[in-house]
Amino acid sequence: MAGMNAHINLDLGVAAAQVSPGAQLPQLKTDFDQINGVLAGLVSIVAAEIAAVSPLIGDLEKIGLRDETSLVNFDMTAARDAAWLTAQRLAGEPAFLHNPTVEALDLAISVEGRAILYPLIGGVGLAVIQQAETKDVRQVIEILSQSCPGNVSSS
Repeated sequence: MAGMNAHINLDLGVAAAQVSPGAQLPQLKTDFDQINGVLAGLVSIVAAEIAAVSPLIGDLEKIGLRDETSLVNFDMTAARDAAWLTAQRLAGEPAFLHNPTVEALDLAISVEGRAILYPLIGGVGLAVIQQAETKDVRQVIEILSQSCPGNVSSS
């Protein structure tokens, strides 16, 4: 989630504005929006992979924190919408303002990232879930690569 936060909320809007600067940006909107549907279709696969390495993740709903699939879908859509707004802002402002805009956005996104990595709520419940997670990096990579087309699994 922290990686998705940084990538979608910071990198995506900046990249969109760089790829289609100024008046070219509206031409990118249809493709930008179609990616939301593709990503939403992958959420169930990602949820299954997360459950494979973190077997108690499903318990989040039981302790009243969330249904991770709907949260990821909602957050992804909201974050991509915010990324488009960032792209529009950068495309519409003078180039000399880009660095200060990106620096301010970077600071705000890093605060969000810290909140994801170090949540203020659910400490005990989340700690139990984390303890049950697979710590073997090789195993996690193998699980995650199983659903990626074209990936060669290690032997």
